[in-house]
Order: sequence, then C-alpha cells, then structure tokens
Amino acid sequence: MNTFILDTSALVKHYRREAGSEAVDTLFADAQSTLIISELSIVEFASSFKRILNRGEIDSAAFNDALARFAAD
Repeated sequence: MNTFILDTSALVKHYRREAGSEAVDTLFADAQSTLIISELSIVEFASSFKRILNRGEIDSAAFNDALARFAAD
C-alpha cells in the first residue's frame, strides 16, 4: 500500500487533460493507493478551474462538470 499527498495542481490533472494527467490517473485507479489532500485543496481546486474558465480554455459546462466530479469523488 502506497500513500500519496496530492497538491492542487495534481488534482487538476485528474479532471482536465494536460501534461501529467496519465500519472495522476494511474494513482486514482490503483485500489492499493491512499490519496491524501489538504482541506485547502477544495477551495484551490475551484479557484484553479475558475482561472481556466476565465482564460477561455474551458466553457461553463466543463467548469461545472469538473466541480461536480470533484465533489462526487
């Protein structure tokens, strides 16, 4: 069993395709891994996706989907 502490930039990679997404997805898929995040990551995650939305890299539907998927996980 492995334990990983994920920062917000790693979390974003799981909910949006970018460099490093594959490695983070592998951690999420591994039932033997324990993933730990800071409570601050919840706010930082929303802020990161809001910044991505404001830059026009995603639309509001993708923004809402990412937040919903994160909350469900």
